[in-house]
Amino acid sequence: MATLPAISEIPRHHPECCLSLSTKLIQAIGQRQSHGSTVISIGSGSGLLETLIQQRYSTVRVIGLEVNNLVNKYLPPENAVTVKGTWDIYNKSSEYNTWLFVYPRSPKLISSYLELPMVPYTIIWLGPRKDWDDFRTPFVASEFKLEEIEDAGLVHYETMVLMTKESSLSSADGFVPLSKSQIDEI
Repeated sequence: MATLPAISEIPRHHPECCLSLSTKLIQAIGQRQSHGSTVISIGSGSGLLETLIQQRYSTVRVIGLEVNNLVNKYLPPENAVTVKGTWDIYNKSSEYNTWLFVYPRSPKLISSYLELPMVPYTIIWLGPRKDWDDFRTPFVASEFKLEEIEDAGLVHYETMVLMTKESSLSSADGFVPLSKSQIDEI
C-alpha cells in the first residue's frame, strides 16, 4: 500500500483525493461512528480518505467501494470491494452502519441506494456546496434529517452534510437494534 501523506488542521487537496483533507475532517467523520461500526465509502477512489479514517479510528472498520480495484492505492484488499459499473448497486451495503458518499456523480445512484430494503440510519455526503441542491432531493424524499456540519475541516466551497434517520424499531429508551455485522462480532 502507498504511504499516507501527512495532513494537518488546514484543509488541503492531495493529488489522489478529489476532496480536501484535514485532521478536522477525519475527526468530523470519525466521531460520528460508534465503537465497532462499519462505514462503507461508496466511490472510494484511491482509498486515501478511508484509510486516514481507519488509521485514526481503529475501532471503526472502513470499506471502500469502487468500480475498479486498480484505483485503490491505500486500502488493504480485505477492505476494498468492487461493483460492475458506476450504475451498479452493492447490495451488501445495507449491512453497514454508515454510508459515505464523496463527490458522488449522480443523484440517481443515491436514489437507487435509498431504495434498498434496508438503509443505514447515518449517511454522510461530502462534496461541492453548489452540487448539494441536486443531491438533497433523494434524502428529503426518504425522510432523513439533514444537517450541514459547520467547520468540518473542508475548503470553503465544499460541505459535509449528515443525514440521520430514526429507527422505526428503536425502543422508548432509545436503543436501536444491532446490525447483522455487529451481531456477528459479539
